[in-house]
Amino acid sequence: MKTKAIISVLLIGLVVLFGCTSESPTKGETNNQTDNTTPTNNEINDNTDTTPESSVPTKIEINVGETAKTSKIEVTVKSVEKTTEYEYCVASYCNMESAKEGNIFLIADVEVKNVGADQVYFSVGDFSATDNEGSRYNTDVSLSEDAIEMITQLYQNQKVSGKVYFEVPENAEGLKIIYDFGNIITGTDLASWEVE
Repeated sequence: MKTKAIISVLLIGLVVLFGCTSESPTKGETNNQTDNTTPTNNEINDNTDTTPESSVPTKIEINVGETAKTSKIEVTVKSVEKTTEYEYCVASYCNMESAKEGNIFLIADVEVKNVGADQVYFSVGDFSATDNEGSRYNTDVSLSEDAIEMITQLYQNQKVSGKVYFEVPENAEGLKIIYDFGNIITGTDLASWEVE
């Protein structure tokens, strides 16, 4: 079990390091529109601006069922379920997974699609959940056949659908599902779906 966890952490680290895109995500189809009306610093004057770019991440907030997208990848959180237990099956063996006392599971049904020209790597670790207290919850590893694989390679127009699992305190408020489009080299760009 420890070996599986170590391998998962290493694989997620590689995906984060070589993330799939550095663009800011947009909602739905608006990504194809370009605004050329704002001049750059070099167009305003001839001096070269050496001020570093802001490290504040771009974050869009959309509703469950809507799609966040860049020119390379589309991510949709189709639905989110709250439950204290869920049944998972592997081959013909089924079992119940129960949340720890005082916790619940958030089970997000998601879809990730490569809409770019090149292959991309998608990691379930790109998803997280947050609450209005600022706590962050990473995905739980689920053995369920409907869970998204830890790391998936997607070629042009390929998509993957499945469940992403989180265990959170049952009294957590303002829960959101977050997808991180960025990486540690190019910065972090986030999409956020509010859980009702």
